[in-house]
Amino acid sequence: MARCTHAEVMVLLPNRSDITDTTPFITSADLLVDEIVAAADSAISTEKQKALSTYIAAHLTLVSHDQGALAAMSVGESTDRYHNVYGFGFKMTRPGQFALLLDTTGYLSDLDQQLQKNTKKAQIQVI
Repeated sequence: MARCTHAEVMVLLPNRSDITDTTPFITSADLLVDEIVAAADSAISTEKQKALSTYIAAHLTLVSHDQGALAAMSVGESTDRYHNVYGFGFKMTRPGQFALLLDTTGYLSDLDQQLQKNTKKAQIQVI
């Protein structure tokens, strides 16, 4: 049984009525939380596991739907544009940042570092 629900994930994603199904992200989040629990030196409470799963699912949902941090959003005449302004991996979204904060084992941070190390970087200069 999933640690969190679609409704709980959507609380973290206000103004995103375009997102109707978070089931695959909840499933993936639960798999990550299972790994965190297995790697932990001490027990992680059920409440903390649920919070981790909810924030990770919200992060994965945003990354999937926006292909990263928000790239552009317009309301009326105002437009917000940003992309990866927070950093790589879980730092890309606010829910991801909360997940990093909640994960006192350091598992997610280590995962981010490992993924960043394995990511090829390109650099473009415009003259």
